Amino acid sequence: LAPLSEQNAWFVFFAELLGASLFAFAFASVYKASVDRVTRALTIGFGFFVAALVAGVVASYVGGQVALNPASAIAASAVDWSSIDWMAFAVYLMAPLAGGVIGFALRDVVDEA
Repeated sequence: LAPLSEQNAWFVFFAELLGASLFAFAFASVYKASVDRVTRALTIGFGFFVAALVAGVVASYVGGQVALNPASAIAASAVDWSSIDWMAFAVYLMAPLAGGVIGFALRDVVDEA
């Protein structure tokens, strides 16, 4: 992943948050509905595609990249453990987790309306 700079860190943070929220919303939608396996697979796959596309486009405007997955970010060495960069930790590990919570909560709000 591209290294974060002072100028693009917050944009990439919000791109990760937005992408993870979109993906979690799609996942929560099929998790709470009783649909067949093919519909679940297509909805989750398309939800991830849309989330990655939207987050990638938002981050690309400032020269950043998104992972949408803390494990992928660690594997791509986005977070350097020898000298802890707290902004990289927040962007690549905390934003997707918070986005997942927001996506599921948003699905509950839409379901009640």
